[in-house]
Amino acid sequence: MPGWRRILCPVDFSDLSHEAMAEAVALASKVEGTVHLLHVVEPVPGAHRGEGMSAGRSLEDLVEQAQGTLERWRGEAEALLPGRVTAEVTAAGGEPAADDVARAAGDGGYDLVVMGTHGRRGIRRLVVGSVAEGVVRGAPCSVLVVRPRGRGGP
Repeated sequence: MPGWRRILCPVDFSDLSHEAMAEAVALASKVEGTVHLLHVVEPVPGAHRGEGMSAGRSLEDLVEQAQGTLERWRGEAEALLPGRVTAEVTAAGGEPAADDVARAAGDGGYDLVVMGTHGRRGIRRLVVGSVAEGVVRGAPCSVLVVRPRGRGGP
């Protein structure tokens, strides 16, 4: 754990990613480290033609909305870890969010990624996929996966 000073924490604004953020902040406070919150906005299918947009939102609108939410989350983390929390919203480059997170972990020189997983299995996992699993496979550093509280092991 002492080597985990630069922590990347991808968040999707779910309760589980909030738990992961709390874990990242707790770890960083123990090692006098930093936390970088990252939210990846994935393009809505058909957005280039104006189709499939959620409530008429463009990618730029989604990024702007995410920036406001992420800033609130950063403020919450910053209250517990003054001067050591940064945040960024990025738009996915047409690839899975896991690839964007793994690339950010490498490009930013992070020591650890802390993120949540919903722990889906079977058909739901095949259909929805697992961002956490993709990050574990692709990140050049350790990945701490936070499971939902009260959930037993396999």
